[in-house]
Amino acid sequence: MSSADSILIVEDDVNSAFVLKAILQKAGYSILPIASSGEMALQLAEEHHPSLLLMDITLSGSLDGIDTTLKIKQKYDVPVIYLTGYTSED
Repeated sequence: MSSADSILIVEDDVNSAFVLKAILQKAGYSILPIASSGEMALQLAEEHHPSLLLMDITLSGSLDGIDTTLKIKQKYDVPVIYLTGYTSED
């Protein structure tokens, strides 16, 4: 990624978002404001047109990460990396 590219982190866990942001900034990436919900991610994607989404699958609110991604990808051809800290034996 060039310095003009930006990453949108969508993560509702504040600690995880902070760690991701710090690591990526240290590596030289431009990080947009962190979205803590699907609705916020839609707004930020509209405003900033990110080059990459780091998307938590389980988000609080009415949209999960997968639904949010589908809505964003209807408008923008942006790569997505899904993240989750959720575990279940099911």
